[in-house]
Amino acid sequence: MLLQREREALQASGGGVPVPVPSNVPSNLKLDDDAGSTYHDVSEGSSPDEAFLPDSVSSSTIFNWLQTKDPAAYKQFLSDMKAVQPPKRSTAPSPAPKPAQADISSALEPLLQTYESLDDETKKEIWLGALKSLNPQLIKRVSELRKPDLNKTLLPKLTKELLTHAEKQAVGILKYDDNASKRRYNYQRWITGITTVMEMFKETQGIIVVETIKSFKDPNCVGNQSVFILVNSRVDNYFRQVLTRVPKFGEKALQLLQTLCANVTSNDRHHYHHLFTNMKITTNESATHFLYRFIIGRNQSELVGNTYQDDALVNYVLSAISATTNPAYMILMMSYQNDLDSNKPVTFADLERRFMAIDEKATREKQSSKLLAQGATAKGMEERDLSKLKCFNCGEYGHF
Repeated sequence: MLLQREREALQASGGGVPVPVPSNVPSNLKLDDDAGSTYHDVSEGSSPDEAFLPDSVSSSTIFNWLQTKDPAAYKQFLSDMKAVQPPKRSTAPSPAPKPAQADISSALEPLLQTYESLDDETKKEIWLGALKSLNPQLIKRVSELRKPDLNKTLLPKLTKELLTHAEKQAVGILKYDDNASKRRYNYQRWITGITTVMEMFKETQGIIVVETIKSFKDPNCVGNQSVFILVNSRVDNYFRQVLTRVPKFGEKALQLLQTLCANVTSNDRHHYHHLFTNMKITTNESATHFLYRFIIGRNQSELVGNTYQDDALVNYVLSAISATTNPAYMILMMSYQNDLDSNKPVTFADLERRFMAIDEKATREKQSSKLLAQGATAKGMEERDLSKLKCFNCGEYGHF
């Protein structure tokens, strides 16, 4: 009840905080009959704020009194005061503002529209400015504009490397031949060397896969142009005239040469498979020479798309050499046949090595016999009596 009446008196007086009346209260203050507190000055001509408190009453005295008489009101007062106080300023240093992303795309727009006509130094400055701006869209756009210039710079370097390695790999000149078989054979040897060189560089890798010639993702890329220069430098005059149909496109040049020299159809695959699988060793032919023909036939068949597993190659070789009359070959074949019948693994590499070892041994024995014969002849000449021989040069006896 006391707190409520104090608040009502406070509102009637225009503000202020209720205080207890000390014993030495001034005479110009009027006491309320119903309350033991003084709220305002009732003297005429004075405002409530001026007569609110006597000079002898301090703020600490008021707070102590309020805390003693009504702790709940005291806590509410402190809460209200905190609510109306301005927030304290933080003493921590404020973080430095992040620099705004430099956007110079609008300033560079006139230059970007005429990029191709600019000199190299200006193009370099534009690229550096785009990188400093940290603007992804601007960097991407300038990168696209720089591609043709980068290709122009890379083309002579890549072309030089391709031509240099073609010389080191002894890639021959592809020559036209009226004989279709010879023309195909020449092309297969030539394309093998070209493939080896192209696989050395990432710009030209993966274009030739067996007999398939793939296309570049970008027909105008530096790799495609450099391949055309390489191909054009390793063909004869007739094929150079033919390649004028597809200037600057290496992939199309290779496809055109393949069509003219080694066009692959299902009939071609069957034909070369038949030739390869029906090979036979001839009379008095060594296994070394037969394996040489066998490997060439296999390569020709695989170049048109046929593939062979290792066990199939073993069977083809044993079948082809079965007609031999060489005792050493026959013994080795019987040994391998026994292994196959016993389900023991036999590899083509091991079979090739064993047959060639037989030929090497035979060659060594033949050479040893020849050396022995020569030695015997020389010894017989040393034991010969030369006393009756007359030298045709000096006319003396004992030598010639």
